[in-house]
Amino acid sequence: MKKERKPVSIRWQLIIVNVIVVIITLVAGTAISLTYYVNTMEQQLESELHTVAFMLSKTETVIETLKANQASEELNAYIDEILAGNTEINVITVADMTGKRVYHIDKEKIGQYFVGGDDDDVRQGKHYASKAVGTLGYQFRYFYPVFDEENEQIGFVMVSTFMSNVDKMKNNIVINMIRLSALVLIVGIGLAVMLAEKIKNSLSGYEPAQIVKILTEREEIFDSLEEGLVAVNNRGEIIFANKAALKLINAETGDILNKSAEEILPQIKLTETVKSGLSANNLSTVIHNRDIIYDKLPIRDKTEVVGALAVMRNRTELKQLAQQLTGVNHFVDSLKANNHEFMNKLHVILGLLQIGAIKDAEDYITELSHQQGIIVNTITERIENRSVAALLLGKISRGNELNIKVKLLPNSYLPRHSKFLSTDSLVTIIGNLIENAMDAINCEEFEDLENEEITIFIHEDDNNLIITVDDTGVGMSEETIENIKKGRYSTKGKGRGIGMTLIRNIVENSEGELMIDSKRGIGTSIAVIIKKKRNLGGSH
Repeated sequence: MKKERKPVSIRWQLIIVNVIVVIITLVAGTAISLTYYVNTMEQQLESELHTVAFMLSKTETVIETLKANQASEELNAYIDEILAGNTEINVITVADMTGKRVYHIDKEKIGQYFVGGDDDDVRQGKHYASKAVGTLGYQFRYFYPVFDEENEQIGFVMVSTFMSNVDKMKNNIVINMIRLSALVLIVGIGLAVMLAEKIKNSLSGYEPAQIVKILTEREEIFDSLEEGLVAVNNRGEIIFANKAALKLINAETGDILNKSAEEILPQIKLTETVKSGLSANNLSTVIHNRDIIYDKLPIRDKTEVVGALAVMRNRTELKQLAQQLTGVNHFVDSLKANNHEFMNKLHVILGLLQIGAIKDAEDYITELSHQQGIIVNTITERIENRSVAALLLGKISRGNELNIKVKLLPNSYLPRHSKFLSTDSLVTIIGNLIENAMDAINCEEFEDLENEEITIFIHEDDNNLIITVDDTGVGMSEETIENIKKGRYSTKGKGRGIGMTLIRNIVENSEGELMIDSKRGIGTSIAVIIKKKRNLGGSH
Protein backbone atom coordinates (compact mmCIF):
# COMPACT_ATOMS: atom_id res chain seq x y z
CA MET A 1 0.00 0.00 0.00
CA LYS A 2 1.33 3.39 -1.00
CA LYS A 3 2.17 5.53 1.98
CA GLU A 4 0.21 8.78 2.15
CA ARG A 5 2.43 11.78 1.58
CA LYS A 6 2.55 14.15 4.51
CA PRO A 7 1.64 17.71 3.45
CA VAL A 8 4.26 20.41 3.79
CA SER A 9 3.57 22.62 6.79
CA ILE A 10 2.72 26.29 6.42
CA ARG A 11 6.00 27.13 8.13
CA TRP A 12 8.12 25.41 5.48
CA GLN A 13 5.94 26.67 2.64
CA LEU A 14 6.56 30.24 3.73
CA ILE A 15 10.27 29.66 4.22
CA ILE A 16 10.66 28.09 0.77
CA VAL A 17 8.63 30.77 -1.00
CA ASN A 18 10.44 33.62 0.75
CA VAL A 19 13.86 32.13 0.00
CA ILE A 20 12.92 31.73 -3.68
CA VAL A 21 11.67 35.33 -3.81
CA VAL A 22 14.86 36.59 -2.16
CA ILE A 23 17.07 34.63 -4.59
CA ILE A 24 15.14 35.82 -7.66
CA THR A 25 15.20 39.41 -6.39
CA LEU A 26 18.94 39.21 -5.71
CA VAL A 27 19.74 37.75 -9.12
CA ALA A 28 17.67 40.37 -10.92
CA GLY A 29 18.90 43.20 -8.69
CA THR A 30 22.54 42.15 -9.00
CA ALA A 31 22.31 41.95 -12.79
CA ILE A 32 20.71 45.39 -13.00
CA SER A 33 23.16 46.91 -10.50
CA LEU A 34 26.18 45.45 -12.24
CA THR A 35 25.03 46.83 -15.58
CA TYR A 36 24.46 50.22 -14.01
CA TYR A 37 27.76 50.40 -12.12
CA VAL A 38 29.80 49.14 -15.07
CA ASN A 39 28.16 51.67 -17.39
CA THR A 40 28.72 54.42 -14.83
CA MET A 41 32.37 53.43 -14.43
CA GLU A 42 32.92 53.51 -18.20
CA GLN A 43 31.14 56.86 -18.46
CA GLN A 44 33.32 58.32 -15.70
CA LEU A 45 36.45 56.93 -17.35
CA GLU A 46 35.37 58.31 -20.73
CA SER A 47 34.71 61.69 -19.13
CA GLU A 48 38.20 61.74 -17.62
CA LEU A 49 39.84 60.79 -20.92
CA HIS A 50 37.75 63.44 -22.70
CA THR A 51 38.85 66.11 -20.22
CA VAL A 52 42.55 65.36 -20.66
CA ALA A 53 42.24 65.08 -24.47
CA PHE A 54 40.37 68.38 -24.67
CA MET A 55 42.92 70.12 -22.43
CA LEU A 56 45.83 68.88 -24.54
CA SER A 57 44.10 69.92 -27.79
CA LYS A 58 43.99 73.51 -26.49
CA THR A 59 47.55 73.51 -25.07
CA GLU A 60 49.89 75.94 -26.82
CA THR A 61 52.84 73.50 -26.67
CA VAL A 62 50.82 70.84 -28.52
CA ILE A 63 49.64 73.33 -31.15
CA GLU A 64 53.12 74.75 -31.74
CA THR A 65 54.66 71.27 -32.01
CA LEU A 66 52.06 70.19 -34.61
CA LYS A 67 52.57 73.41 -36.58
CA ALA A 68 56.33 72.73 -36.63
CA ASN A 69 55.49 69.06 -37.45
CA GLN A 70 58.37 67.68 -35.39
CA ALA A 71 58.82 66.36 -31.87
CA SER A 72 59.99 68.70 -29.11
CA GLU A 73 61.57 68.11 -25.74
CA GLU A 74 59.19 70.62 -24.20
CA LEU A 75 56.16 68.61 -25.34
CA ASN A 76 57.75 65.33 -24.18
CA ALA A 77 58.43 66.71 -20.72
CA TYR A 78 54.98 68.28 -20.43
CA ILE A 79 52.99 65.14 -21.36
CA ASP A 80 55.34 62.79 -19.45
CA GLU A 81 54.54 64.80 -16.33
CA ILE A 82 50.80 64.43 -16.98
CA LEU A 83 51.14 60.64 -17.37
CA ALA A 84 53.20 60.37 -14.20
CA GLY A 85 50.52 62.15 -12.18
CA ASN A 86 47.47 60.25 -13.52
CA THR A 87 47.18 56.53 -12.82
CA GLU A 88 44.00 56.16 -14.92
CA ILE A 89 45.71 57.24 -18.18
CA ASN A 90 48.27 54.89 -19.74
CA VAL A 91 48.86 56.22 -23.24
CA ILE A 92 48.86 59.67 -24.88
CA THR A 93 49.53 60.19 -28.57
CA VAL A 94 49.80 63.42 -30.51
CA ALA A 95 49.77 63.05 -34.32
CA ASP A 96 49.51 65.27 -37.38
CA MET A 97 46.88 65.00 -40.10
CA THR A 98 48.76 62.14 -41.78
CA GLY A 99 48.80 60.16 -38.57
CA LYS A 100 52.51 60.63 -37.93
CA ARG A 101 53.23 60.82 -34.21
CA VAL A 102 54.97 63.87 -32.74
CA TYR A 103 54.52 62.47 -29.22
CA HIS A 104 54.19 58.94 -27.80
CA ILE A 105 54.88 57.47 -24.39
CA ASP A 106 57.37 55.16 -26.14
CA LYS A 107 59.81 57.68 -27.59
CA GLU A 108 61.01 55.19 -30.20
CA LYS A 109 57.57 55.33 -31.82
CA ILE A 110 57.71 59.10 -32.33
CA GLY A 111 57.78 59.73 -36.05
CA GLN A 112 55.95 56.48 -36.79
CA TYR A 113 52.34 56.39 -37.90
CA PHE A 114 49.29 55.91 -35.68
CA VAL A 115 48.03 52.32 -35.23
CA GLY A 116 44.49 51.08 -34.57
CA GLY A 117 42.41 52.09 -37.58
CA ASP A 118 39.95 54.13 -35.48
CA ASP A 119 41.38 57.59 -36.25
CA ASP A 120 39.44 58.36 -39.45
CA ASP A 121 36.65 60.37 -37.79
CA VAL A 122 39.02 62.56 -35.76
CA ARG A 123 40.66 63.66 -39.02
CA GLN A 124 37.18 64.99 -39.96
CA GLY A 125 37.15 67.22 -36.88
CA LYS A 126 35.09 64.90 -34.63
CA HIS A 127 35.83 63.92 -31.02
CA TYR A 128 34.70 60.52 -29.72
CA ALA A 129 35.55 57.40 -27.67
CA SER A 130 36.49 54.02 -29.12
CA LYS A 131 38.08 50.66 -28.31
CA ALA A 132 40.95 49.39 -30.48
CA VAL A 133 44.28 47.54 -30.44
CA GLY A 134 47.28 49.85 -30.60
CA THR A 135 51.01 49.24 -30.47
CA LEU A 136 50.79 48.75 -26.69
CA GLY A 137 47.70 46.54 -26.67
CA TYR A 138 43.91 46.71 -26.42
CA GLN A 139 42.88 50.19 -25.25
CA PHE A 140 39.89 52.34 -24.35
CA ARG A 141 40.59 55.60 -26.27
CA TYR A 142 39.35 59.13 -26.64
CA PHE A 143 40.19 61.26 -29.69
CA TYR A 144 40.11 65.06 -29.94
CA PRO A 145 41.06 67.21 -32.97
CA VAL A 146 43.65 70.02 -32.70
CA PHE A 147 43.10 73.33 -34.48
CA ASP A 148 45.45 76.28 -35.06
CA GLU A 149 44.64 79.98 -34.62
CA GLU A 150 42.88 80.08 -38.03
CA ASN A 151 40.64 77.20 -36.91
CA GLU A 152 42.42 74.89 -39.37
CA GLN A 153 42.81 71.30 -38.14
CA ILE A 154 46.50 70.44 -37.85
CA GLY A 155 46.34 67.08 -36.05
CA PHE A 156 44.74 65.22 -33.19
CA VAL A 157 45.26 63.97 -29.63
CA MET A 158 44.49 60.42 -28.43
CA VAL A 159 44.28 59.65 -24.70
CA SER A 160 43.69 56.04 -23.58
CA THR A 161 43.82 53.50 -20.80
CA PHE A 162 44.51 49.78 -21.15
CA MET A 163 41.38 47.61 -21.31
CA SER A 164 43.07 45.29 -18.82
CA ASN A 165 42.69 48.10 -16.26
CA VAL A 166 39.03 48.52 -17.23
CA ASP A 167 38.45 44.77 -16.86
CA LYS A 168 40.15 44.83 -13.46
CA MET A 169 37.76 47.57 -12.26
CA LYS A 170 34.81 45.59 -13.60
CA ASN A 171 36.00 42.48 -11.75
CA ASN A 172 36.26 44.44 -8.51
CA ILE A 173 32.68 45.63 -8.94
CA VAL A 174 31.49 42.06 -9.61
CA ILE A 175 33.28 40.69 -6.53
CA ASN A 176 31.84 43.40 -4.28
CA MET A 177 28.31 42.82 -5.65
CA ILE A 178 28.61 39.06 -5.06
CA ARG A 179 29.72 39.63 -1.47
CA LEU A 180 26.83 42.01 -0.87
CA SER A 181 24.35 39.60 -2.47
CA ALA A 182 25.56 36.75 -0.28
CA LEU A 183 25.09 38.89 2.82
CA VAL A 184 21.59 39.94 1.73
CA LEU A 185 20.68 36.30 0.98
CA ILE A 186 21.70 35.22 4.48
CA VAL A 187 19.70 38.06 6.05
CA GLY A 188 16.73 37.31 3.76
CA ILE A 189 16.68 33.63 4.75
CA GLY A 190 16.81 34.60 8.42
CA LEU A 191 13.93 37.05 8.02
CA ALA A 192 11.94 34.43 6.08
CA VAL A 193 12.31 31.96 8.95
CA MET A 194 11.28 34.63 11.48
CA LEU A 195 8.25 35.62 9.36
CA ALA A 196 7.18 31.98 9.00
CA GLU A 197 7.36 31.45 12.75
CA LYS A 198 5.42 34.64 13.42
CA ILE A 199 2.60 33.68 11.03
CA LYS A 200 2.52 30.15 12.45
CA ASN A 201 2.11 31.54 15.95
CA SER A 202 -0.57 34.00 14.79
CA LEU A 203 -2.63 31.00 13.65
CA SER A 204 -2.47 29.53 17.17
CA GLY A 205 -0.50 26.51 15.92
CA TYR A 206 -3.18 25.42 13.42
CA GLU A 207 -2.37 24.30 9.91
CA PRO A 208 -4.59 25.65 7.09
CA ALA A 209 -6.20 22.23 6.62
CA GLN A 210 -7.33 22.21 10.23
CA ILE A 211 -8.79 25.71 9.95
CA VAL A 212 -10.68 24.74 6.78
CA LYS A 213 -12.15 21.68 8.53
CA ILE A 214 -13.45 23.80 11.40
CA LEU A 215 -14.93 26.45 9.13
CA THR A 216 -16.61 23.94 6.80
CA GLU A 217 -18.98 22.98 9.61
CA ARG A 218 -20.28 26.54 9.71
CA GLU A 219 -20.34 27.41 6.01
CA GLU A 220 -23.46 25.45 5.09
CA ILE A 221 -25.54 27.42 7.55
CA PHE A 222 -24.37 30.89 6.58
CA ASP A 223 -24.06 30.38 2.81
CA SER A 224 -27.84 30.13 2.48
CA LEU A 225 -28.26 33.75 3.67
CA GLU A 226 -28.70 36.65 1.24
CA GLU A 227 -26.82 38.98 3.57
CA GLY A 228 -23.04 39.02 3.33
CA LEU A 229 -21.28 37.99 6.55
CA VAL A 230 -17.61 38.73 7.28
CA ALA A 231 -16.12 37.85 10.67
CA VAL A 232 -12.71 38.82 12.07
CA ASN A 233 -10.80 37.73 15.15
CA ASN A 234 -9.36 40.03 17.81
CA ARG A 235 -6.31 40.66 15.59
CA GLY A 236 -8.46 41.97 12.76
CA GLU A 237 -7.85 38.89 10.57
CA ILE A 238 -10.76 37.59 8.51
CA ILE A 239 -11.78 34.14 9.75
CA PHE A 240 -15.04 33.73 7.85
CA ALA A 241 -16.93 35.07 4.83
CA ASN A 242 -20.08 33.52 3.34
CA LYS A 243 -20.93 33.30 -0.39
CA ALA A 244 -23.00 36.49 -0.37
CA ALA A 245 -20.08 38.46 1.10
CA LEU A 246 -17.62 37.01 -1.41
CA LYS A 247 -19.94 38.05 -4.24
CA LEU A 248 -20.23 41.60 -2.89
CA ILE A 249 -16.46 42.09 -2.67
CA ASN A 250 -15.60 40.13 -5.84
CA ALA A 251 -13.30 37.66 -4.07
CA GLU A 252 -12.73 33.97 -3.49
CA THR A 253 -12.54 32.35 -0.06
CA GLY A 254 -8.83 31.66 -0.36
CA ASP A 255 -8.15 35.30 -1.25
CA ILE A 256 -9.34 36.78 2.03
CA LEU A 257 -9.17 34.15 4.82
CA ASN A 258 -6.56 34.97 7.47
CA LYS A 259 -5.98 38.33 5.78
CA SER A 260 -6.32 41.66 7.55
CA ALA A 261 -9.81 43.12 7.29
CA GLU A 262 -8.19 46.54 6.94
CA GLU A 263 -6.56 45.29 3.76
CA ILE A 264 -9.57 43.53 2.23
CA LEU A 265 -12.38 45.83 3.48
CA PRO A 266 -10.78 49.12 4.57
CA GLN A 267 -14.10 50.94 4.13
CA ILE A 268 -15.85 49.05 6.94
CA LYS A 269 -13.10 49.35 9.62
CA LEU A 270 -13.96 46.21 11.55
CA THR A 271 -10.89 46.56 13.79
CA GLU A 272 -12.46 49.70 15.29
CA THR A 273 -15.39 47.54 16.44
CA VAL A 274 -12.95 45.02 17.96
CA LYS A 275 -11.19 47.80 19.88
CA SER A 276 -14.29 49.71 21.01
CA GLY A 277 -16.65 46.78 21.55
CA LEU A 278 -19.51 48.95 20.24
CA SER A 279 -22.02 47.96 17.58
CA ALA A 280 -23.02 50.24 14.67
CA ASN A 281 -26.11 49.92 12.46
CA ASN A 282 -27.31 51.15 9.08
CA LEU A 283 -23.96 52.46 7.88
CA SER A 284 -23.28 52.89 4.17
CA THR A 285 -20.27 52.63 1.87
CA VAL A 286 -19.30 51.76 -1.70
CA ILE A 287 -17.47 48.51 -2.52
CA HIS A 288 -16.61 47.77 -6.16
CA ASN A 289 -19.19 50.33 -7.36
CA ARG A 290 -21.92 48.69 -5.24
CA ASP A 291 -23.91 50.72 -2.74
CA ILE A 292 -23.67 48.72 0.51
CA ILE A 293 -25.53 49.16 3.79
CA TYR A 294 -24.00 47.29 6.71
CA ASP A 295 -24.08 46.65 10.45
CA LYS A 296 -21.05 46.00 12.69
CA LEU A 297 -21.39 43.79 15.75
CA PRO A 298 -18.76 42.82 18.34
CA ILE A 299 -18.28 39.09 19.04
CA ARG A 300 -17.88 38.46 22.75
CA ASP A 301 -16.63 35.56 24.86
CA LYS A 302 -18.37 36.38 28.11
CA THR A 303 -17.13 39.95 28.68
CA GLU A 304 -14.08 39.92 26.40
CA VAL A 305 -14.31 41.07 22.78
CA VAL A 306 -12.76 38.31 20.66
CA GLY A 307 -13.75 39.57 17.21
CA ALA A 308 -16.31 41.42 15.12
CA LEU A 309 -18.97 40.62 12.52
CA ALA A 310 -20.07 42.72 9.53
CA VAL A 311 -23.53 42.09 8.02
CA MET A 312 -23.70 43.60 4.52
CA ARG A 313 -26.63 44.15 2.17
CA ASN A 314 -26.70 45.46 -1.40
CA ARG A 315 -29.13 48.37 -1.76
CA THR A 316 -28.54 49.33 -5.39
CA GLU A 317 -32.29 48.89 -5.93
CA LEU A 318 -32.78 52.31 -4.35
CA LYS A 319 -32.90 54.13 -7.67
CA GLN A 320 -32.86 57.70 -6.42
CA LEU A 321 -29.66 57.32 -4.42
CA ALA A 322 -28.09 55.22 -7.17
CA GLN A 323 -28.77 57.98 -9.68
CA GLN A 324 -27.18 60.52 -7.39
CA LEU A 325 -24.18 58.28 -6.77
CA THR A 326 -23.52 57.40 -10.40
CA GLY A 327 -24.11 60.95 -11.63
CA VAL A 328 -27.05 60.15 -13.94
CA ASN A 329 -28.80 63.36 -12.92
CA HIS A 330 -25.72 65.37 -13.85
CA PHE A 331 -25.67 63.93 -17.36
CA VAL A 332 -29.41 64.53 -17.78
CA ASP A 333 -28.97 68.16 -16.72
CA SER A 334 -26.01 68.49 -19.08
CA LEU A 335 -28.06 67.17 -21.99
CA LYS A 336 -30.86 69.62 -21.20
CA ALA A 337 -28.39 72.51 -21.05
CA ASN A 338 -26.85 71.49 -24.38
CA ASN A 339 -30.32 71.29 -25.93
CA HIS A 340 -31.32 74.76 -24.68
CA GLU A 341 -28.08 76.35 -25.84
CA PHE A 342 -28.32 74.61 -29.22
CA MET A 343 -31.91 75.85 -29.75
CA ASN A 344 -30.96 79.42 -28.82
CA LYS A 345 -28.14 79.43 -31.37
CA LEU A 346 -30.41 77.95 -34.05
CA HIS A 347 -32.91 80.76 -33.43
CA VAL A 348 -30.14 83.34 -33.92
CA ILE A 349 -29.09 81.72 -37.21
CA LEU A 350 -32.71 81.45 -38.35
CA GLY A 351 -33.32 85.12 -37.60
CA LEU A 352 -30.23 86.20 -39.53
CA LEU A 353 -31.31 84.15 -42.54
CA GLN A 354 -34.86 85.57 -42.41
CA ILE A 355 -33.59 89.14 -42.53
CA GLY A 356 -31.23 88.27 -45.40
CA ALA A 357 -28.00 88.65 -43.38
CA ILE A 358 -26.46 85.56 -44.94
CA LYS A 359 -22.86 86.74 -44.46
CA ASP A 360 -23.52 87.46 -40.77
CA ALA A 361 -25.07 84.00 -40.38
CA GLU A 362 -21.99 82.41 -41.97
CA ASP A 363 -19.67 84.38 -39.69
CA TYR A 364 -21.76 83.44 -36.65
CA ILE A 365 -21.67 79.73 -37.53
CA THR A 366 -17.89 79.88 -38.17
CA GLU A 367 -17.26 81.63 -34.85
CA LEU A 368 -19.46 79.13 -32.95
CA SER A 369 -17.64 76.20 -34.59
CA HIS A 370 -14.25 77.71 -33.73
CA GLN A 371 -15.15 78.38 -30.09
CA GLN A 372 -16.72 74.95 -29.61
CA GLY A 373 -13.71 73.28 -31.22
CA ILE A 374 -11.34 75.03 -28.81
CA ILE A 375 -13.43 74.02 -25.79
CA VAL A 376 -13.85 70.39 -26.89
CA ASN A 377 -10.18 69.95 -27.87
CA THR A 378 -8.93 71.49 -24.61
CA ILE A 379 -11.09 69.24 -22.46
CA THR A 380 -10.54 66.00 -24.41
CA GLU A 381 -6.77 66.56 -24.43
CA ARG A 382 -6.60 67.17 -20.68
CA ILE A 383 -9.39 64.87 -19.47
CA GLU A 384 -8.91 61.35 -20.88
CA ASN A 385 -11.82 59.95 -18.84
CA ARG A 386 -14.66 60.30 -21.38
CA SER A 387 -17.47 60.39 -18.79
CA VAL A 388 -15.85 63.25 -16.89
CA ALA A 389 -15.03 65.06 -20.16
CA ALA A 390 -18.67 64.77 -21.26
CA LEU A 391 -19.81 66.06 -17.87
CA LEU A 392 -17.52 69.11 -18.11
CA LEU A 393 -18.71 69.93 -21.64
CA GLY A 394 -22.30 69.76 -20.45
CA LYS A 395 -21.59 71.99 -17.46
CA ILE A 396 -19.88 74.55 -19.71
CA SER A 397 -23.00 74.62 -21.90
CA ARG A 398 -25.21 74.99 -18.85
CA GLY A 399 -22.97 77.82 -17.64
CA ASN A 400 -23.33 79.59 -21.00
CA GLU A 401 -27.10 79.30 -20.67
CA LEU A 402 -26.94 80.89 -17.20
CA ASN A 403 -24.40 83.53 -18.35
CA ILE A 404 -21.74 81.94 -16.13
CA LYS A 405 -18.22 81.45 -17.48
CA VAL A 406 -17.13 77.89 -16.67
CA LYS A 407 -13.49 77.11 -17.48
CA LEU A 408 -11.05 74.24 -16.96
CA LEU A 409 -7.50 75.27 -16.04
CA PRO A 410 -5.04 74.29 -18.81
CA ASN A 411 -2.68 72.43 -16.43
CA SER A 412 -5.43 69.95 -15.51
CA TYR A 413 -4.99 66.25 -16.27
CA LEU A 414 -7.08 63.14 -15.57
CA PRO A 415 -6.19 59.69 -17.00
CA ARG A 416 -8.74 57.37 -18.58
CA HIS A 417 -8.75 55.17 -15.46
CA SER A 418 -8.14 56.90 -12.14
CA LYS A 419 -6.03 55.07 -9.55
CA PHE A 420 -7.89 56.75 -6.71
CA LEU A 421 -11.64 56.88 -7.50
CA SER A 422 -14.15 55.14 -9.73
CA THR A 423 -15.65 57.07 -12.65
CA ASP A 424 -18.98 57.18 -10.80
CA SER A 425 -17.35 58.79 -7.77
CA LEU A 426 -15.48 61.30 -9.96
CA VAL A 427 -18.71 62.31 -11.72
CA THR A 428 -20.52 62.63 -8.39
CA ILE A 429 -17.84 64.89 -6.87
CA ILE A 430 -17.19 67.09 -9.90
CA GLY A 431 -20.86 67.37 -10.93
CA ASN A 432 -22.09 68.32 -7.47
CA LEU A 433 -19.29 70.82 -6.86
CA ILE A 434 -19.99 72.63 -10.15
CA GLU A 435 -23.75 72.55 -9.57
CA ASN A 436 -23.30 74.02 -6.08
CA ALA A 437 -21.04 76.74 -7.53
CA MET A 438 -23.73 77.66 -10.09
CA ASP A 439 -26.35 77.82 -7.32
CA ALA A 440 -24.05 80.11 -5.30
CA ILE A 441 -23.70 82.50 -8.25
CA ASN A 442 -27.41 82.40 -9.19
CA CYS A 443 -28.78 82.87 -5.67
CA GLU A 444 -30.89 85.95 -4.95
CA GLU A 445 -28.26 87.45 -2.62
CA PHE A 446 -25.68 87.62 -5.40
CA GLU A 447 -25.85 90.65 -7.70
CA ASP A 448 -22.41 90.81 -9.40
CA LEU A 449 -23.55 90.19 -12.99
CA GLU A 450 -20.14 91.10 -14.46
CA ASN A 451 -18.05 88.63 -12.48
CA GLU A 452 -19.82 85.27 -12.73
CA GLU A 453 -17.12 82.67 -13.14
CA ILE A 454 -16.38 79.07 -12.13
CA THR A 455 -12.82 77.73 -12.37
CA ILE A 456 -12.15 73.98 -12.33
CA PHE A 457 -8.84 72.23 -11.71
CA ILE A 458 -8.46 68.42 -11.91
CA HIS A 459 -5.07 66.77 -11.69
CA GLU A 460 -3.94 63.21 -10.98
CA ASP A 461 -0.41 61.83 -10.70
CA ASP A 462 1.06 58.72 -9.07
CA ASN A 463 0.64 60.10 -5.55
CA ASN A 464 -2.40 62.42 -5.49
CA LEU A 465 -5.76 63.22 -7.01
CA ILE A 466 -6.75 66.87 -6.65
CA ILE A 467 -10.14 68.36 -7.61
CA THR A 468 -10.83 72.04 -6.97
CA VAL A 469 -13.82 74.18 -7.95
CA ASP A 470 -13.66 77.94 -7.36
CA ASP A 471 -16.61 80.27 -7.83
CA THR A 472 -17.25 83.99 -7.53
CA GLY A 473 -20.60 83.47 -5.85
CA VAL A 474 -22.16 84.75 -2.66
CA GLY A 475 -19.81 82.78 -0.36
CA MET A 476 -20.50 81.10 2.98
CA SER A 477 -20.05 81.87 6.66
CA GLU A 478 -17.74 79.85 8.93
CA GLU A 479 -20.80 78.34 10.64
CA THR A 480 -22.21 77.13 7.31
CA ILE A 481 -18.85 75.57 6.33
CA GLU A 482 -18.65 73.66 9.62
CA ASN A 483 -22.25 72.42 9.27
CA ILE A 484 -21.55 71.19 5.72
CA LYS A 485 -18.48 69.27 6.87
CA LYS A 486 -20.43 67.59 9.66
CA GLY A 487 -23.21 66.11 7.55
CA ARG A 488 -26.46 66.71 5.69
CA TYR A 489 -26.87 70.45 5.69
CA SER A 490 -27.73 72.92 2.98
CA THR A 491 -28.44 76.61 2.67
CA LYS A 492 -30.93 75.70 -0.09
CA GLY A 493 -33.64 74.53 2.28
CA LYS A 494 -34.96 71.41 3.98
CA GLY A 495 -34.31 68.12 2.17
CA ARG A 496 -31.40 69.55 0.17
CA GLY A 497 -27.67 69.07 0.60
CA ILE A 498 -27.52 65.46 -0.66
CA GLY A 499 -24.72 66.41 -3.08
CA MET A 500 -22.25 67.51 -0.40
CA THR A 501 -23.23 64.50 1.72
CA LEU A 502 -22.34 62.16 -1.14
CA ILE A 503 -19.04 63.99 -1.67
CA ARG A 504 -18.22 63.78 2.03
CA ASN A 505 -18.99 60.02 2.11
CA ILE A 506 -16.77 59.33 -0.93
CA VAL A 507 -13.92 61.38 0.53
CA GLU A 508 -14.16 59.65 3.92
CA ASN A 509 -14.31 56.16 2.38
CA SER A 510 -11.21 57.02 0.31
CA GLU A 511 -9.46 58.49 3.39
CA GLY A 512 -9.17 61.78 1.54
CA GLU A 513 -9.48 65.41 2.57
CA LEU A 514 -12.25 67.94 1.93
CA MET A 515 -11.20 71.58 2.25
CA ILE A 516 -13.53 74.60 2.00
CA ASP A 517 -12.39 78.21 1.86
CA SER A 518 -15.11 80.83 1.50
CA LYS A 519 -15.77 84.50 2.16
CA ARG A 520 -19.13 86.22 2.04
CA GLY A 521 -19.46 88.37 -1.07
CA ILE A 522 -16.20 87.10 -2.60
CA GLY A 523 -16.70 83.45 -3.43
CA THR A 524 -15.91 79.87 -2.45
CA SER A 525 -13.08 77.43 -3.15
CA ILE A 526 -13.67 73.72 -2.46
CA ALA A 527 -10.86 71.16 -2.83
CA VAL A 528 -10.96 67.37 -2.67
CA ILE A 529 -7.57 65.67 -2.19
CA ILE A 530 -7.11 61.88 -2.31
CA LYS A 531 -3.60 60.67 -1.55
CA LYS A 532 -1.94 57.34 -2.38
CA LYS A 533 -2.52 54.72 0.31
CA ARG A 534 0.75 53.29 1.59
CA ASN A 535 -0.37 50.33 3.67
CA LEU A 536 -3.96 49.52 2.71
CA GLY A 537 -5.24 47.64 -0.31
CA GLY A 538 -8.76 47.64 -1.69
CA SER A 539 -10.44 49.09 -4.71
CA HIS A 540 -11.99 52.52 -5.05
